[in-house]
Amino acid sequence: MIVLLKKKIENNIGIMSAGQKKVAKYIFEKPLEASFLTASEIGNRAGVSESTVIRLASALGYNGFPQLKTAIQHHVMEHLSTIERHKDYEKDHEENFLERIIDSASTTLSLTKVQVQREAIKNLASKIINAPSVFIVGNKSSYALAYYLSYYLSWFMSGINLLDSHMAYESIVSADKKTLVVGISFPRFSRWTVNVLSHARNEGLSTAAITNDFSSPLAEVSDSVLSVPWNPVSFIDSFTAPLCVINALLLTITHDMGTQTDDQLEKLEIMWKEQNIYT
Repeated sequence: MIVLLKKKIENNIGIMSAGQKKVAKYIFEKPLEASFLTASEIGNRAGVSESTVIRLASALGYNGFPQLKTAIQHHVMEHLSTIERHKDYEKDHEENFLERIIDSASTTLSLTKVQVQREAIKNLASKIINAPSVFIVGNKSSYALAYYLSYYLSWFMSGINLLDSHMAYESIVSADKKTLVVGISFPRFSRWTVNVLSHARNEGLSTAAITNDFSSPLAEVSDSVLSVPWNPVSFIDSFTAPLCVINALLLTITHDMGTQTDDQLEKLEIMWKEQNIYT
């Protein structure tokens, strides 16, 4: 947690080198940015070497840079409200929002290319294909991602259910024990989504999470985790990277389904034409 990190820095400030103090200053001034960067990238922004960042992590008692990065991410997830995010975003008074949003998305997408485990995508795709039914859970802004995933999965598979707050618990209690429950949430995390996943696991169902990090509360109640970099834009949750990963998941599923995919798309095209769905 950031409180612990802050105390560690305060307790060790007297023995820190000048370079380590620069790193600490950068982390607390730009925690959102720092939470997605490598040790080398943080060093570049703080004007020090990568080894200085790593030595700071060690000096603070962390087992390497990854633990320090997790502490920074906890700060972003738990202590920055939407109001604080908006104020932070407005500090420089720039009005070229489109350019800033694109730059932010580009950075996050670059991290996504490097950090997202392809094997995790394949594993989740396999679980979805082999499950007799799939429950998808998302709330607040993450509901959009849950709906998106369930919408396209329903093109090719029966037994796809987007759960809502009215019937989620009842659906889980009566579900086949081989049902897969996929929860989607990013900071700030939906307590409802975490509780539904936890309930599903207690009922003996398989659980999976699409979230930002293995330290996410969703990860604690999930059998498998698809970790995706996430970066907010002011008070808005930017889902550019999660959508890209969900698209990759969907394409992996349809690829693995082989000729069934083409057969189903052909049936859908006939139905859309008969029902005059598209203009």
